[in-house]
Amino acid sequence: MSSSTVSVPTVFAGVRARTAAAAVATLAAVVLPEIFHLAGTAAGVGPDFAQAWLPMFLPVIVVGLLAGSTVGAVVGVASPLIAFALTGMPAGLMLPLVMVELIAAGVVAGLVARRSTRSIGSVAGGTVAVVAAAPVALLLGWLAVGLLAGNGAAFSAWWTQVTVGAPGLVVQLVAVAVALALLGRRR
Repeated sequence: MSSSTVSVPTVFAGVRARTAAAAVATLAAVVLPEIFHLAGTAAGVGPDFAQAWLPMFLPVIVVGLLAGSTVGAVVGVASPLIAFALTGMPAGLMLPLVMVELIAAGVVAGLVARRSTRSIGSVAGGTVAVVAAAPVALLLGWLAVGLLAGNGAAFSAWWTQVTVGAPGLVVQLVAVAVALALLGRRR
């Protein structure tokens, strides 16, 4: 390990702590989108408001950063399944795609947090890696669906989703940068 690299242990290291973190993150990832759907409807912009802010992602990313990749992946699988069972969202074909995105975001967040460094460049690189994981996973999912369905509109659908979710990606960039900077300082 180089002298500029700090191996950052997970904040929630024990089994009980990781289980509690996973439960809280899963609950947040199920409830936050519903709050955003209701807020969008109340504001007259409709339920697409949640698609713009990507509220399901932040709890998954945060738990990945704080409890590790495995917990991030588990929450990435569990939260959309539970949300679908309770609310019917994410609907239809979006459910497996959202699961892939969330798993990627949770795993990459955990990996980045474990190799965090004190340098601004490393925090910036880690931030980009975590936030880019979801759109890259979405692109792969849409391409797979497009190839399987013989539908050439897959890239267009992916780009629309990325542009609609731009405000949420910005929030994620800021939140992840702050979290990584704080985790780097813990040591």
